Amino acid sequence: MKHYLITIQTRDGEFEYHSKHLLGFEGDPTDDQWVLEDWFGEELTYCDFSGGYQIEDDYRLYYLYHLKEVQPEHLSTLSQYL
Repeated sequence: MKHYLITIQTRDGEFEYHSKHLLGFEGDPTDDQWVLEDWFGEELTYCDFSGGYQIEDDYRLYYLYHLKEVQPEHLSTLSQYL
């Protein structure tokens, strides 16, 4: 299993937030929607107008802002701070 440091951008009206998380994946994450659905545990819908993803009955938009593979030797250190 590979681990990744991901940054999720959330747009809530005129406000914008970023959050960082460690996620483990079997294989290589190649699709933003797949990564976001894995994190949220819910199905997301692509919004053509904004280019982001939405959860049903939620007005916020979500984007996979950044994704970087974490080397195994750095995993324990990062997990202490996230």
